[in-house]
Amino acid sequence: MIALNGLRCTVWTADEWQAAGDMWKRATVRPLAVLNRLLADVSPVRAHTLIAGGNEGLLLIADPRAVDAMRASGLFGEHGIPALAR
Repeated sequence: MIALNGLRCTVWTADEWQAAGDMWKRATVRPLAVLNRLLADVSPVRAHTLIAGGNEGLLLIADPRAVDAMRASGLFGEHGIPALAR
């Protein structure tokens, strides 16, 4: 459990740890989803990820309209389009 600006966030539960799976992705995305809730009050930008849960994962702070434009352009494969942290 962590807290960001007073908002609590479960990184992962004991059951999730035992089951393994995408625990590193969850540990990356869940706190960023809390960050996005905080950003919603002050800015249009949001936290997005590329390759979440891997050692080479990236965090991008971007306006969701820019990500939509990337998707609409057809120039990026699905793995090259940042995912909104939810």
